[in-house]
Amino acid sequence: MSSRKEYSSEIGIPESVKTSFERNLLNIEGPQGTTSRIFAHPRIIISLESNKIMLKTLGNVSKREKKMLNTFEAHIQKYGKRRCQIIQLQIKDMFRSLPNDCLHR
Repeated sequence: MSSRKEYSSEIGIPESVKTSFERNLLNIEGPQGTTSRIFAHPRIIISLESNKIMLKTLGNVSKREKKMLNTFEAHIQKYGKRRCQIIQLQIKDMFRSLPNDCLHR
């Protein structure tokens, strides 16, 4: 069963993140590094505008294609957030992770 509706979605990109899209390969580059991923589907078009990524479906869309559009959107948002966030890891002191009897020898 297919619906007669075309779906589209816009994803805003922070200014600190640079994006490029060539032949189904989306590159996202930010302060935390670079991520590349292939987003290929015959009925979903991805395009870049000034600071937005546009996703759009073609023609009659089935539920499966609508789900794929939403999946693409979620992945792109996740990659954009990862590249602009500063990730801090907290490392426990080594003596806290050792058993008490090892420390008293």
